[in-house]
Amino acid sequence: MYQNYDKGGLRVANVDVMIKSLRLAWIPHLLSNDKNWSEVWKTIPDHYFDSYGGLHFLLRCNYDLKFLEQTDMPQFYTSMLQFFHELKSSYETDLGQDFVLFNNKDIHINHKTFFYKSWFMNGIFGVHNLLTESGTFFSHSEFTKK
Repeated sequence: MYQNYDKGGLRVANVDVMIKSLRLAWIPHLLSNDKNWSEVWKTIPDHYFDSYGGLHFLLRCNYDLKFLEQTDMPQFYTSMLQFFHELKSSYETDLGQDFVLFNNKDIHINHKTFFYKSWFMNGIFGVHNLLTESGTFFSHSEFTKK
């Protein structure tokens, strides 16, 4: 129905695309730091996103759609991240997400992606943070000291 008349359509809005675009439109609002606007309304979404490093970090992650199903986030936020994943995949962008340790579909512990908040808070979020200057992995004692 959303196609032109010459293709048998009625030029009606594509509801699926409209829903996706409306969900994706929330991302800039959730990422904004507008001091003039009360940030109280972002408390609930921030609570869910902070469990996985925050929205800004999640958008950089190489997460799998199974990861979203395993989270405790409300459906609105999981669908927003799902639509972002679809958009990012369709343009084959590389934002360095393959090197992010957490929420990475290619790095698992017990068949699940993982997120260590203590590591994240200490600035360890990428594979490069586990390597010495020569490119070898830190020993356990070196890593613990870091």
